[in-house]
Parts: sequence; structure tokens; C-alpha cells
Amino acid sequence: MSKIVFILWVSWSGKWVIIDEILKQENITLVQSYVTRPMRPWEVNWKRYNFISEELFKQMIQNWEFLEYEQNHHWWLYGTKFQELLDILNQNKSPIKETDMKWLKKIVDEHKIDWKFTSLFFDIPDDIMIKRITWRSLISKEELKNRLESAKMERELARGLCEHIIITDWATIQENVERVKAVLDKELNS
Repeated sequence: MSKIVFILWVSWSGKWVIIDEILKQENITLVQSYVTRPMRPWEVNWKRYNFISEELFKQMIQNWEFLEYEQNHHWWLYGTKFQELLDILNQNKSPIKETDMKWLKKIVDEHKIDWKFTSLFFDIPDDIMIKRITWRSLISKEELKNRLESAKMERELARGLCEHIIITDWATIQENVERVKAVLDKELNS
């Protein structure tokens, strides 16, 4: 039987690098998110995200098309289309879905979904997060403070909600992928 894999993370923990590698090696399929934020220069529509207008997103909410949706970073809407998740499960594949802690908490507390699922939380120490953020982008002190506060809250929730916490520190990409693969091999074959 297929099992849903929820991936959660703190900022700059290497989520997409690891997910991209796992998708090459496992019999799992990515469930894309629908988002209202603008595409970044390196992004491709329909690869990881489906970029849509806020108007269309709200219409999809009214039509009950989302399994879940959230407003993130105070502006943008992100959601998971219910039918796309079902389509993957009906193909006897395991969907992998990156999501946030608020939504996993709703799944555990409220939705009580009938499908089997597992959750993996990618974490890094604050000092590594700060180095990665400042190496890769310009960020204000206020935004950095907000990211660190969010990470603290996410870690606290992860301890109670997530089945697996994986530290993606200075290990190589391949070492981090192997850590995740070991968990998935166990979870998806049980």
C-alpha cells in the first residue's frame, strides 16, 4: 500500500536538493504546490510549483479543490490539490509533499486522514542556517530574526509531530540523501 511522505524543514536545510535526489531514486512522485507568489528567475512553472493568480486560487478554495492551503510569509497562498494527491495514490505510488508545520498539525489534529503517512523534518543548527542564508542572499536583520524565530517554533512542533528528524548539517549532499533514503526504505516497505 502507498504511503504519503510529508517533508518539513527549517529554512536553508537543503530540502529541494535532497528531494530532487530522492525523486530520482525512489518509486515516489512529487505532489506540486499551487502558489500565488511570483516565480523566481530560476524557477520553471509546473516543475515544483504551479504558479497561479490569487483570483484562481480563491476560486479553487470555493470549489473545495484543495486538501490544504495556507497563507505563508504574510502574502502568498500555497495549497495542495486533493485530486492530484489521490491520482498518485491510485497509481500505487507514494506521494512526497513538502509542507509546513502548521498544516501537518492540522492533519494530525483535525483531518484524521485515512491514508498512511510518514513525516520527515529536515533541520540544521542556527549557526549553519545563518551562514547559508548570508552566503546565498541579501537579507535584512529583521528577516533573519524572523527566520530564526520561525525555526525555533518549527523545531518545537517537530519534536511532537514528526516521526523522523534528520539533521542536514555539513554532511555531503549524498550523505544527507542516504540518511533520507534509509528512513524511506524502512517506512515505504513496512
